[in-house]
Amino acid sequence: MEDKKKYLLTITYDGSSFAGWQTQSNGLAIQALIEDKLKTVLRDPTPIFGSGRTDSGVHALAQTAHFETTVTLDPYNLRHRLNSLLPQTIRILDIFEVPSPFHARFSVKQKTYRYLIVHDKTHDPFLLNKAWHVSYPLDYEKMKQACDKLKGLHDFKAFAAKNSEGTASKDSIRDLIGFDLIKENNRLIFELSSKGFLYKMVRNLIGTVIEIGAGKLELDVIDSAFNTGLRSGLGATAPACGLYLKSVEY
Repeated sequence: MEDKKKYLLTITYDGSSFAGWQTQSNGLAIQALIEDKLKTVLRDPTPIFGSGRTDSGVHALAQTAHFETTVTLDPYNLRHRLNSLLPQTIRILDIFEVPSPFHARFSVKQKTYRYLIVHDKTHDPFLLNKAWHVSYPLDYEKMKQACDKLKGLHDFKAFAAKNSEGTASKDSIRDLIGFDLIKENNRLIFELSSKGFLYKMVRNLIGTVIEIGAGKLELDVIDSAFNTGLRSGLGATAPACGLYLKSVEY
């Protein structure tokens, strides 16, 4: 029997019209679409394994996923054929062979997410479903202080959407390596890096930082959240539309 070879896909997508990355029964998912087109091209059912899920409405600049196959293929031609079959809101950026021990999820060393906010009285129509529009005043320096306070190794249980079940209920300690805020005219760009994030952790962090910047919350709510693990008293979850998986490092 011919040995299987393993390949890594790098994928970019506009998540606005999809039910997220992971295959599910209640909507069209990006993973399912790519698997369907791989089956068409390779003429063999070919599951793919992503670096992690992105929720409905969340975008990716460079999601990664691997698959295995015994089919002899040319990565360049496969990329071209997949892109010709996929919706224009999903593009395969690269395909290359990786060693057999590699795993798109378990080999991850660091992920970086970007969150985009349009801070203006009027929303940019070209960024509809691509950014969160915030029209009220924000204290930029206070938000930077909040980002700095959240960085580092902490128990982020309070910032998980489902902290009493799943991963967050077993191990909610994470090392937030980076949490930076960049201001470019009327745009606020947050970038967060860690080896792993809890469910909706990034959006919950952003929601809290924005409410601190708006004067609705004080900086000490962060210490309280770390100490108690309770979501009560923190900011609302930021909308999915502003979130992008920027990069995955191995």
